[in-house]
Amino acid sequence: GAGGSPKFWASGTGFGTGERTAQSNVDVSATKMLRVRATAICINVVTPIVALAHYMGPTLSDEDKCVLQSLSSQICTGRVVRFLVGVLENDSALDMMQKCVLYTAVFELLRTVARVPEFHPLFSLRDEPAGKTIFDCVEALGRISSSLSKTHNLVAKFMSEDDGISGTDRVEEKAEAAFLSEMTAMREAVAECRISRDHCDGDAPQSLATSGDGGDGGSLYLRGLKDCQFDNVSMRNENGEYDHHFRSRIMVEKPSNVKLRRILREFTSLMDDLPLHESSSVFVRIDEERIDTMKVLITGPEDTPYAHGCFLFDMYLPPKYPKVPPVINLRTTGFGTVRFNPNLYNCGKVCLSLLGTWPGAKEEMWDSSTSTILQVFVSIQSLIFVSQPFFNEPGYEANMHTEEGRMESARYNANIREATVQWAMVDMLRNVPAGFEKVIREHFRLKMMTVIRDLDLWLTEAEDKQSHFKSLSCQVVALLVELHKLDKGQLEDSLSAAALEKDALTVMLPILPSTLKSVVEAHLKTNR
Repeated sequence: GAGGSPKFWASGTGFGTGERTAQSNVDVSATKMLRVRATAICINVVTPIVALAHYMGPTLSDEDKCVLQSLSSQICTGRVVRFLVGVLENDSALDMMQKCVLYTAVFELLRTVARVPEFHPLFSLRDEPAGKTIFDCVEALGRISSSLSKTHNLVAKFMSEDDGISGTDRVEEKAEAAFLSEMTAMREAVAECRISRDHCDGDAPQSLATSGDGGDGGSLYLRGLKDCQFDNVSMRNENGEYDHHFRSRIMVEKPSNVKLRRILREFTSLMDDLPLHESSSVFVRIDEERIDTMKVLITGPEDTPYAHGCFLFDMYLPPKYPKVPPVINLRTTGFGTVRFNPNLYNCGKVCLSLLGTWPGAKEEMWDSSTSTILQVFVSIQSLIFVSQPFFNEPGYEANMHTEEGRMESARYNANIREATVQWAMVDMLRNVPAGFEKVIREHFRLKMMTVIRDLDLWLTEAEDKQSHFKSLSCQVVALLVELHKLDKGQLEDSLSAAALEKDALTVMLPILPSTLKSVVEAHLKTNR
């Protein structure tokens, strides 16, 4: 903030200090769109010139061919490649649709270039900073194209003729279909060009499909859970009622076509852009009847008192979405007994400026043109599930760097850790939410040793607090039994609960770190 005052939180929680930007999101967005349109106009000037070379190719004079070669040398440059790679690297279908005029112009240019051999070097020039060619980027667009196709099919499912779709909706639907068609035609033209080039010189550039994935992309966790991130599931119970915090609104509020179209556009990107990392991930389930009704599972980030826990949220998009933000409620509250964070009430209320549940600066509030569902998930993940949640409480920031503040924060974290083990780990494994069965099972199975390591650390840090150490130990023992079941399955039904527990703990004992091992040994000794 002004005068060098410290900023204790990232913007968005509604708490803390920090400078505010003078220009609003709306102003910035408008300026960017003007630049997008201006760039599209420039591209649309070049494309007909390239097209003319294609159509006049057989009749070009030697002088015209020299001009064509000169034009080719001007276009096939590193600067042009860098621009086109920068545009094509976009992995957000929603952003592409919002910049439809630019992407349509780029697609038309590339499709035209693919027809003129003199311009083909443009495709294989490698952009040095990114290390990619246009060939690579166009190949990677296959994922976006596939997602857009799925979205287009969902539009047909949820926006039938009987829904009273307006003329504007029909125009937008046709525009999206045309955009998808243009992308497909461009990809096919460039693919044919690449096949021809590879056949001639047998030296295809490295593609995204065979390049490295950035290091941790090949981990067991990412491979095991990538396909589980986004799916649909019935959210009705056996009585046909919605098992959802906002069930009363869902039953009476009909989604508008504007809302449906925006949701479907967002889902196109959401399918691929949800955070997935061993430290913390987001998993989404949409209702198979109502795509405005969701359940979200966020795993607690490592190095926080929420580490490895699974926190379930109910989300609903109101009829006026995206003009108004989503509404969201935390279900993991220990049946209303736990307040996991100053921003997470025990009734489930989620306190964020982005959601309009806490006052904030204009740039922190929901913006219908730029804010997204994904932004809400990431805000919860990064602004609420933090390492020192105690200081999210208004007025507590003054003690952040004092001994008293550190002690209060440590006590607060100790209680959150215990609640995380009890309700976001043990209870989640015993009472798995519908639709997240594989996610929770694989999450804990693949992270078992990391979880055990952190449990040992938490117990070690709690040894000088007898009451907390004892209650945390009980929850940790219960968790170890549940973790054992992940690999071994349910043990014999004929065994008593005590026998099952003894068997599980005895098997787990050799792999446990010192503090955790002593806790388990003491438990087994006491319960002989």
